[in-house]
Amino acid sequence: MPIVLSPLALKIGTSSELDAFFSEEALAPKWIENASFTGRAHLATNKLDSHYMARLNWLFHQLIPLLPKDWQSKPIVILMPAFAASSPDAPSNLFQLYASQLPALSEHSQVHLYPYGRSAFLLALTKLQELLSDDATESVLVIAVDSHRRLCLDSDSSCLPHYPFDASGVTACDGMALIEVKVDSEGLELYWQNKVAQAHVNTSGSAVANLFRHFNKQCLKNIDAIHLPLNNSQPMVDEWITQLPPLASYFNDELKTVFNGIRVGDLGCLTGMFNVLHTQYLYQKKILDDDQTVMQLDIADGLYRSAALFGWLDE
Repeated sequence: MPIVLSPLALKIGTSSELDAFFSEEALAPKWIENASFTGRAHLATNKLDSHYMARLNWLFHQLIPLLPKDWQSKPIVILMPAFAASSPDAPSNLFQLYASQLPALSEHSQVHLYPYGRSAFLLALTKLQELLSDDATESVLVIAVDSHRRLCLDSDSSCLPHYPFDASGVTACDGMALIEVKVDSEGLELYWQNKVAQAHVNTSGSAVANLFRHFNKQCLKNIDAIHLPLNNSQPMVDEWITQLPPLASYFNDELKTVFNGIRVGDLGCLTGMFNVLHTQYLYQKKILDDDQTVMQLDIADGLYRSAALFGWLDE
């Protein structure tokens, strides 16, 4: 079932140029200094004194005028940050904030929340395919907004995840996206997908190692390109760098590697969607051939590590 992602809105900081996002050049972040954060950032607003949830709500408000007129007739998937296990009500509280901006959202019969941070989109793929397999569903809307917590002076520490991959070199981002996903005769084909939980008591990288073992057992396709998570945080690199050897026999000799976290910045729960959009761009621009494959690995601040293998199908 080939799917196509159509960005109705995609904004990082103040930039919304798709070609710039997916070129090989890094976006130019702004240098900021304040009590909460000193470093590089792509800012949608220079106001840095808002609560984390309030900042997300402000970003969500920017998307409301961009919703299609018939949005209430379409299933909606909302990607959210990975909150701490000690804050189980955080996703529903955030949804209520969104609904306060868009009251009809709370009355919508098909809203699906995925509060899994960078892994959210890959974890939502199964639901997207399920929704799109219904002949009555023409398309599904995916909404995601996120902001780096250090851009918020008074972030509630109870909302922070157990696994914050953060460092002074991370480029902080305000990001917002509204994507329409539909089935088409030509588009992305999902060959393989899996997720593994990284338990707090387990050795760092054990979940990624398990993911790659699953790939070795479940998928026999070669890998021509790979999205690897890298946001200038060494602990994130440590999770996957020593786990790659079992995949080596599947790597094409001219393997293309993509590190969007370095080139664009840390997009939080937009990360997985952004990487899939980039993969689609590589096929559409003929940078990759139709018979080549792309693996994607996403590491959330929270519990899950997710991976998928995509191809391009032209029916």
